[in-house]
Amino acid sequence: MSDFYFYTEPELLSSQNSVFGSDSLSPNDIYSLNNLFSASSNPKAFAITSGTILLQEVAGNSNLVNIILKPSVQPDLDLPKIAFIIYKGILKSELISGNEVAVATKNDLTASIWASQTLINTAAATPNLIPSSNCFGIGFTASASSPFTTANTDNLDKAFFTDDTSYQLPKVNAGWTIGKFDSTKFGILIAFEQYHNTHTFALARELDSKISISPLSSPTQAEKFEYYHKKETVLSYMDDAAFFGSFYTSQLQVFIDDEFSPLEGNDIYDDVLDKYTNKNKVYLDIRNEHGYSIDYYENYRTGSAREIKALFAETGSLTTLNYYTNDWPILTISAFASGNTTTKNYIRFQIPEKDNPKPLVFYSRAFKKGSKFQRLKNAKKFFEPAISGGYCEEISLITPNNNGGSGTTPIASYYQIKYLRQLPTPTSNLGQLTIPMEHYLDQLFAPFDMVIPFSISSQVRTKIYYEDKYIDRQEDYDTDYTANVGIAEDANNITLFAYPSFYRNKTRETEYDKLSLSSLEDSTETEFLKILASQYKNINVSIGNTTIGAANYPYYKFESNEINEESEDESTDVFNQVYFENVALISLSKTEWASIQTLKSTNFTLNYRVYLGVSIVAQGFDDFNNPYTQFELVLRGLEEVSGNLQKKETATGININTYGIY
Repeated sequence: MSDFYFYTEPELLSSQNSVFGSDSLSPNDIYSLNNLFSASSNPKAFAITSGTILLQEVAGNSNLVNIILKPSVQPDLDLPKIAFIIYKGILKSELISGNEVAVATKNDLTASIWASQTLINTAAATPNLIPSSNCFGIGFTASASSPFTTANTDNLDKAFFTDDTSYQLPKVNAGWTIGKFDSTKFGILIAFEQYHNTHTFALARELDSKISISPLSSPTQAEKFEYYHKKETVLSYMDDAAFFGSFYTSQLQVFIDDEFSPLEGNDIYDDVLDKYTNKNKVYLDIRNEHGYSIDYYENYRTGSAREIKALFAETGSLTTLNYYTNDWPILTISAFASGNTTTKNYIRFQIPEKDNPKPLVFYSRAFKKGSKFQRLKNAKKFFEPAISGGYCEEISLITPNNNGGSGTTPIASYYQIKYLRQLPTPTSNLGQLTIPMEHYLDQLFAPFDMVIPFSISSQVRTKIYYEDKYIDRQEDYDTDYTANVGIAEDANNITLFAYPSFYRNKTRETEYDKLSLSSLEDSTETEFLKILASQYKNINVSIGNTTIGAANYPYYKFESNEINEESEDESTDVFNQVYFENVALISLSKTEWASIQTLKSTNFTLNYRVYLGVSIVAQGFDDFNNPYTQFELVLRGLEEVSGNLQKKETATGININTYGIY
């Protein structure tokens, strides 16, 4: 695992003036997305990990900037992918002097930029050129000319993936000094990458980020749903106390006594978390199969009660508990059993059965009871709980306890599980808003929320989302697994794809079931499906035609050659070979893509996710006696009728033919 660093000098931290979580004065309406501190002097800022940075001036204070770090390395902790780490309250003078980069002696970041400029000057024989502050991207403002015009509502990715070649944002290495904080008020914000939420320039330009939701008064059902929908935004952010506390089982480099030291276990609590108000808070994030909070579709509640059964002790009977802490879609736990001087605390809970009689638990990030804080891998990440008495079988987790004290001292951390539904889903008892699933492709893709941040030309552009979507193919293929999903665009097509991340059946999983498609992001090739096949030496792709009732239909065909497990040829090793049978692909022409975009905008006017699903049109044999299945693509989502929401399905008129009976 690559080294990760605490972001500042913990010895200088004093009081905390903004705390992550629901606001103490208005807990149901305001949620802080960052912890902000003051310090005894201006502390150094360190790069938590390697990545690319952008600077933005803090609104209302021209002496301060925020640093937006886009990580190139992720912590090996099973956390959701981190999109950005935003450093709040950096002294501008530590990085910029006038219109130039501050002197090289300020910090590792300015030294790196000046060293690069020196190399450029030497090569170009231009000894007097000075690096401009524009290299930081600080010129991205609301009033700038194109392509630097960026409103507060624009996606931060716009700065990191611009077509403009006049500058390149600086890169930093983990542990570098990248400035100094203003001791008055500073901190960091950690934002997850999730396609149901985008991170805007507003986050990068404000010192203290909060979500404020106006309270309701006699709302309709639709207004109440919208109220809670807005609150789902908090699931895209993480308490940095819990982030650093998650290194309990790993190592964190911390600047103490003028040098970095690797800390783990209780030392992280004692030397890093001690100044945090939330040092003893543990977050339990339970998601449904679509990545929203467990009761997002109002299908696990009893009346208006959004409860689970839970107990935060090793023994004892579970009792009902409102999962939505202060009406926000995540459970914040601090009241563990008292008098505990061991190394672990317990999180035990059950979820109501309701319209999911055959649930499946996926441990995205969790330590199961008895695991000794070992990360779960492969098939161990799945658990199929039995249903009894209207609740699922008990789910038992453990979380670290600082055993150096005299009593219970939970260490801040974060856990996420996905509560999935297996096929077939009974339609008779589905909740009012639960979108039915009858095929493994149903609701696998939410194409209108899957944004490619790169500019499109004749080259292929690809975006992958590491969200562990569940694919159930047990009935026909005796396999089920989680998958990464993505979207690709080339000159002629839009392709939605999914490929396995974790298999539930450990005997099914082999090294040939793993794909690595990250290299396809920002590719320089021209046709996605051919590039995909070219990554693996045992796969060929061809375009053909089939005849059904004398009518011709084009199709892509992926042909697998025999996998050579004994080859000594590097070009045919395990990293260049793959079983392709569990890769899901839906490829649409640009014309078809435009048509479903129009259908979406005219048939689904609310700001909720619209999914792509399939409806089987026909099954049979083509004119050459080969079995085929014909699907029609459909759009599924929610619409409002007289103040209430209801499910809606719209046919696209786009049919897809596949060989085999699916």
